[in-house]
Amino acid sequence: ATKAASAAGQSAQSQATRAYVAAAGTAAIGGLARPQAHDIGEAAAHAASYQDGSLTHQEANQVAQQAIRAGEAIVFGEDQSNNAAEIAGKAAANSAKDTGLSGNEQCQKAYRAALAFAKGSGKTPKQQAELAATVAQKAAFRAELTPRQQVQCVVDAAQASASTD
Repeated sequence: ATKAASAAGQSAQSQATRAYVAAAGTAAIGGLARPQAHDIGEAAAHAASYQDGSLTHQEANQVAQQAIRAGEAIVFGEDQSNNAAEIAGKAAANSAKDTGLSGNEQCQKAYRAALAFAKGSGKTPKQQAELAATVAQKAAFRAELTPRQQVQCVVDAAQASASTD
């Protein structure tokens, strides 16, 4: 029972962290200032943690606070590592999937989110594009696109991104 409770708590925290990263990251990418983006992420983390009916109100609040700290480090941390771009890309793809978008759209959203995070990382433009392409390809694979569709999606996403810069 303790293991199950621990697993449930970790799962809830993971979901709440993803919710924070997706919401705050999207808000920040959209141009909102850090305090507003953080507030949006915080609300998403709380909402996600309270969806887990197996947690008490206090446990859900604790899960949300831990998720907010983890999410804040990913979205606004000084270390904008590959991990942050990958998490942002995966969150964007998952969000696209949850709203019923196609595998191609999931791949495109993953590319855009990963690229936005990579741009704040001090990497060269080539490294940024390579990282975004890797993240998008993983999203395309998870969306069960064929190898040819995966390549086409990454190429399309890169071209679309280049034309908007």
